[in-house]
Amino acid sequence: MDTKESQRDTEKFAAFGARSKLHKIVDELQNLIQHGRLHLLAWQQILEAIKKWPGLPDLATGFFMVTAKAHREATILCAAKLIEGQGDSVTFNYFFNVLLESKSYFPTNWDEVKRSAQADKKRLPDIRQAFERAKVERDTVVAHLDKDIINSDSEAQIYVSFTELGELFDTFEHLLYPYYAYCDFLAPIDLRNADDMFSMRLDDLFYLVGRALDSETFDDASDNIKRAQSWRKAWLEVARMEEELRTTGTYSYKCDDEI
Repeated sequence: MDTKESQRDTEKFAAFGARSKLHKIVDELQNLIQHGRLHLLAWQQILEAIKKWPGLPDLATGFFMVTAKAHREATILCAAKLIEGQGDSVTFNYFFNVLLESKSYFPTNWDEVKRSAQADKKRLPDIRQAFERAKVERDTVVAHLDKDIINSDSEAQIYVSFTELGELFDTFEHLLYPYYAYCDFLAPIDLRNADDMFSMRLDDLFYLVGRALDSETFDDASDNIKRAQSWRKAWLEVARMEEELRTTGTYSYKCDDEI
């Protein structure tokens, strides 16, 4: 990190410390949404890479399994925090309670802000209910190992989909954003910028590794890399045969030294 970056980060944290309780709540809720999105994105990209680059998981099977699981669980934890209803947590309910006690921040449009906050606060129980499965998964799989997950009939009802989690983060982001318009200085300070964290996307990294698997220039490649390369070649040959069969009605087979 260079001097300018260090100074910029110091200024950011100093500004954060000087902000009011209401500002800090907005910052933390926005960062929670952002973190949830980042973990969701990483989880999706790992699964997509495994599908796109056969042989890639064989290079480090444990890493891919553990990392994908960790990102999923982190996504679930962020989602569950957003719909948590406990009174001692920083939640959207807490945000609206503090907001409704902050009339001095809105000298020209308090009546409008108050009506909006009261209406949005009433929506929270319905929103929490709509995304209850995120909390259920957190409680039964991530934070605890519930006996109910042994029941195969209920297992499918526990796990939350990519789509549901994406919709959850969208919903809470849309709930928060109108209040930036009511008060410009409520816009959050981004202490953990997504571009900094993902300056090189995971799919780009996997692309480079995948292309390396296709290379024949690694004279000193380990047996593990050679096995992964062999597996990938076999998969690509099967894909070629399937495409040939689909387009011509027949296919040709290449022996190992021709692949």
